[in-house]
Amino acid sequence: MFKAPEPEKRKKKEFVPPTLQEVEDFFSGLGVVDALDKAQQFYFHYDSLGWHTSSGAAIWRWDSLANKWLLNDKQKEYENNRSSSKKSGEGDGYKESLYERFAESERKSGRRTEIIKSFGGPAEFATRFNPTIQWRLRERGG
Repeated sequence: MFKAPEPEKRKKKEFVPPTLQEVEDFFSGLGVVDALDKAQQFYFHYDSLGWHTSSGAAIWRWDSLANKWLLNDKQKEYENNRSSSKKSGEGDGYKESLYERFAESERKSGRRTEIIKSFGGPAEFATRFNPTIQWRLRERGG
């Protein structure tokens, strides 16, 4: 019988690692701040791994990996900036104390704050009327 010819399999191209100059040009072309420094970090990191990922997979497209490297770097910078602003009390108001918020609400509505003050302040009021806090206190035996 007549047998259909098998389709030709695509041959995998052999990966040729980039030179440091190619990586530096790529990062500079993207307009990255501190392009040369970041390019060198990328190049030496993957060169030390033999142009494999940390899981051992071979790298076929170093330019895609470089873009991912830059996105991860940008994400780390964002997270570092967020956590440092929280620690220093800047920015989003996460460090605003309960009493500062209480003072703000006192300016907005006098009657409600009088009731809260009669319980000894906002923390005591919250402890008394918040079911979750009451449950936790009972669990601890407090």
